[in-house]
Amino acid sequence: MRSRPSQRSNAAERCCLDLPIEIVTPELRNLHISGVFSTDDSEAFIAFLRSLKGVRVEVTATRIRVSRNASVASPDYT
Repeated sequence: MRSRPSQRSNAAERCCLDLPIEIVTPELRNLHISGVFSTDDSEAFIAFLRSLKGVRVEVTATRIRVSRNASVASPDYT
């Protein structure tokens, strides 16, 4: 939600729970995620994903897309 007007960002955050998460990069499907995330705090989960080295998260009006960040050296997700 960075670099977005706050009104647009807040609307996107509220709807995130209803958006499908699309894993674009196949090797990211092997990424082990552990932790406790509240179902009503999608912003925290998205922030967690964005904190992972080599992971890019894009939130659109229709989905959350998770892919490899090509500008960062890719860790081994296997």
